[in-house]
Amino acid sequence: MGRLLFFLVLIVFSMQFGYAQEQDKQFPKDYVGIYKGDLKIHSARGIETVGMEFHLEALDVDGNYAYQIVYIQDGKRQERRYNLITINAKTGEYLIDENNGILLNATFMGGSLHSMFEVQGTYLTTTETFFDDAMEFKITVSRASDVSKSETEGDQSITVLSYPVSSVHKARLVKQ
Repeated sequence: MGRLLFFLVLIVFSMQFGYAQEQDKQFPKDYVGIYKGDLKIHSARGIETVGMEFHLEALDVDGNYAYQIVYIQDGKRQERRYNLITINAKTGEYLIDENNGILLNATFMGGSLHSMFEVQGTYLTTTETFFDDAMEFKITVSRASDVSKSETEGDQSITVLSYPVSSVHKARLVKQ
């Protein structure tokens, strides 16, 4: 019993210490850098692996950052140069400007930058979680055409639309 109590106290202390460290960090300025690793794309066809980089760099304009995603396949680099624009750092509100007229809302919450959007009938949910020496990148993809509908019974029926996940893109990128 004493050992169990010791381990529970240790776990709670570790969680609180980790949370306190997370709270000391300021997004995005404390995570500026270049991150590298492999992106694994999971789908019904199996797993495809692609090289990946994520670059976050402060710009001269206060609160704006260069936000670049690089995919590397067969030795060829596909660079996506975006900007991360701070709308309200206190509430975690940001915009990802794709520099072509497309603006994506993004929210920094719980140590992660989250965004959700639709492109040509495909729903994408992205999560970028930052750590001291690495980041995790994840995109979940669903097709709008694969919708299934269900609803509760009764006078005040609630309709729910559900979209099966067609692919998941995951990477753990190490800060260089």
